[in-house]
Amino acid sequence: MSGVYRIDLTCPSCGAAMSVEEGQEELFCPYCGKKMLIVREGDKLTAKEAEDIAYGTERGKLRARDELVRSRERRKRIGRWKRRLITLLCIAAFLAFCVIFRDLRRPLVSAFDYVELHFSGVSGEGKAEYTLGSFPEEVDEHRIHFELSPDSGLKNGDSVTLRAESEDYRLKEKLRKYKVSGLESCLSELSSLDEETLSAIHREALEEIRKGYFPMTMNGRKQDEELGWKPLSLFLSSEGEEKNALYDLIEIDYRTRDGGQFSFYGLARFQNLLVRPGGSIRYQKLFALGDFVSLGSTNDDSLIGFSDPDAAKAALKSEQNAGAELTERDLS
Repeated sequence: MSGVYRIDLTCPSCGAAMSVEEGQEELFCPYCGKKMLIVREGDKLTAKEAEDIAYGTERGKLRARDELVRSRERRKRIGRWKRRLITLLCIAAFLAFCVIFRDLRRPLVSAFDYVELHFSGVSGEGKAEYTLGSFPEEVDEHRIHFELSPDSGLKNGDSVTLRAESEDYRLKEKLRKYKVSGLESCLSELSSLDEETLSAIHREALEEIRKGYFPMTMNGRKQDEELGWKPLSLFLSSEGEEKNALYDLIEIDYRTRDGGQFSFYGLARFQNLLVRPGGSIRYQKLFALGDFVSLGSTNDDSLIGFSDPDAAKAALKSEQNAGAELTERDLS
């Protein structure tokens, strides 16, 4: 007959000492009456209250059931989103098909083949406009809308864009870019001036210089006689196609009231001068530079200008903008 082995334990409820036979699975505390189960934790036997074990077991079952419910709900949500996504994709595909089908039914037109672009004005202030040519009979030009941008403030070399839109036609192109050219530009080289243009410049310059003649008589009659004139030099201060200043230096000889002769130097400034075909000129402003110069003695008449050419050259050089290029053409 085998012996009986007892193992000493402590009641987890009241702390009383207990003993249990090997192989026994449950017992009651002889002091507090709590029912306990014998649990092996590693190599050690431990007494735990039956309520705690039952509660832990039930809690584990509830947690497992909650996880199962959440997993099922998650799968349902994913399924609903998949169905919605498939529905949206089907709708989008259907709409795209309708648009493509509608577009394919419209006639194909190369609209830009019937449009001409025109540039006018001065470089820096140029304008662009388009005109419609003769469209085929089957194409209604009023059902094609064109938009040009930019259409003002243009200079040679700029780029403009013409866009076309239509609800009734398929367009081979919806935009086309054009390079600005052919605009009038300010004078940039003195060597390009021919005799006809030079004559026009001197004529305008002399007229402006003579406006500065001031008689010293009470009745306003001139005392000094103009004997002749000759151009000495042209000076060009250029800042590209959009800006320039042209200076015309002219020597004018006068016979003073006492019979002497006096050489006067007039300087006229043309602001933003451009030359047109045929020798005509255009400019924004024209005025004479200098101070009142007496044509002889203090009793002679006076004129706005300079008493020597070096003073005139110094005056025009003092007006130069930073970065402007100054060139001279000797005309004497």
